[in-house]
Amino acid sequence: MDFPVKKSHGEHRDGASEYDQELGKQMGSDAQRVADGEMSQAEFYEKYHERVLEEFGEDKRDPGLEGDADE
Repeated sequence: MDFPVKKSHGEHRDGASEYDQELGKQMGSDAQRVADGEMSQAEFYEKYHERVLEEFGEDKRDPGLEGDADE
């Protein structure tokens, strides 16, 4: 399962210079759970969708719905 990673050195959409580091840590921890098969990609998407929208103004991540039943 590949998750595209986009590095950004820009500003937060509200003008702040950094993004929410705690959100990044939580998502990183749960991404490891997805990799280990403890959480589905769809569960990961659902858990963070609203927070990603708040933080970045959009959510271009794959919701992981296609083929998820096969995992």
